[in-house]
Amino acid sequence: MRNRPFLLTMAVSGLALAACNPQSDQTPAAPATGAPIASLPLAEGAPPPLIAAPALSALPSAAPVKTVPPPPRERYRYIDRAYRLGEDFADSPPDYTVDYEGVRPWIWRSSRGDYRMIEPTPDGERIYYFEAGSDEPYLVRDPRYAYGYDQGGLAVIYGADGRALGYEGDAADRAARYLARARALYRAAVHQQRQAAYAEAWRQRRTQVLDEQRAWASDQQRDAGWRDWQAAQPQAPSPDRSRERAMRQAYAARTETVINSGGGGGERRAPSPQAQPFVAPGVPGPNPAFQGRRQVQQQAAAQQQAQAAQQAQAQQQQQAQNQHAAERAAREQAQAAQQPQGGGGGGGGGHGHQGQAHQDKGQDQGKGAGPGKDKKDKPNQG
Repeated sequence: MRNRPFLLTMAVSGLALAACNPQSDQTPAAPATGAPIASLPLAEGAPPPLIAAPALSALPSAAPVKTVPPPPRERYRYIDRAYRLGEDFADSPPDYTVDYEGVRPWIWRSSRGDYRMIEPTPDGERIYYFEAGSDEPYLVRDPRYAYGYDQGGLAVIYGADGRALGYEGDAADRAARYLARARALYRAAVHQQRQAAYAEAWRQRRTQVLDEQRAWASDQQRDAGWRDWQAAQPQAPSPDRSRERAMRQAYAARTETVINSGGGGGERRAPSPQAQPFVAPGVPGPNPAFQGRRQVQQQAAAQQQAQAAQQAQAQQQQQAQNQHAAERAAREQAQAAQQPQGGGGGGGGGHGHQGQAHQDKGQDQGKGAGPGKDKKDKPNQG
């Protein structure tokens, strides 16, 4: 395939773009190039059925990666770089997708050459971050953990809340599986035929993607180590990052009509309440009006704790009632054992009355049957 400098014009944007660097004619399959605003126009109509990528446990096994712990003050370097790239992409739709083994990951490429790729899994979105010019990720994020990589090794593991964790038992194995998957996705994103992402698919899933980014914005406010790392970095974004974000925000605004109509050119849909404009960095703390993934998890955890407390209280009450009933039954049995048998002797209580009544009844029957008994007994006496 012959590559040459070219000028791409997006019909939706009406903006002319600068020419890209020329590629060598000997390159068999050139990487996807061009400014982000030159993304493929969103596809209209109903998207194909969503096919999930394999879960972590279903990915092929790989040789465990080595661990390369960074200096303590640099532990948050990897997650913070991924967070900043997400801010640069703002709420713009994917640039394109490719068909990789039936899965259609979403792909964003910055003007600097950084990549972000998102693929659906049975457990949720899995996100890969690549630095420009590298086919190895510096971070892979799943719903439970994020794995920071450095020169092909596992540098650090982060929890779902963004907090740096220690190495766990099978961490190297998990990191190795993700690293192999990331390399394969990168090759597909760079060399395979690009396809347009569907507007309707983005409309359905974009809230989840933006929720992940906003959750990190909230996490970093609570994590002292992450805050310290950010405080040591330049506070103002670089000019190329500022241009990237402005371009992305403008592109998102221009495609909003197509996205809200489902990509079919039909009646415009009302925007989802959760699909709020992306919050640029520098805003202290999360948006109070936003109820994202972390808030939902906290509410669910609080409900579970309340239910567990109620169940524990009910069990304690039931145990106390059972113990009280057992003690009462034991006392009644002890009292019954002390009562005289039959109706003799002034022993009061229910058993005495019943014995006396039985004795009186027998006497009455004996008196009434006296003559008959005498006649019946006479043959025996003879």
